[in-house]
Amino acid sequence: MSVESSGATPGPVRLRRIDPWSVATSAFVLGLALAVAFVIAVALLWISLRAAGVFDSVGNTLTDVLGGNWDPATVLGFPAVMVGSVLIALTQVILTTAYATLLAVLYNATAGAVSGVRVTLSED
Repeated sequence: MSVESSGATPGPVRLRRIDPWSVATSAFVLGLALAVAFVIAVALLWISLRAAGVFDSVGNTLTDVLGGNWDPATVLGFPAVMVGSVLIALTQVILTTAYATLLAVLYNATAGAVSGVRVTLSED
């Protein structure tokens, strides 16, 4: 689409089709970036909670209330938490990619019936 230099504003543009492969690749890259951020955030949160002594405090409280010797760090150890966060992140990447691609395919199916979305572009 080109804009004439005569100052005339172009008419509305219709978005009739979205390439599902383009949507899939874009959604995959975005999902991967969010997954990396999620894993880093979980690691930083776990390190912060460990440094603040939260696991020791919870273990002491459980020992006082329930008896025995409770250590939450054995169940919520760093490797276990990281494996869980990576599995959640991978699931998120797969679901985000699939969902965005499905929406692009559904848009293409319905855009034929309703002639697409009307978009008006302007220069500031």
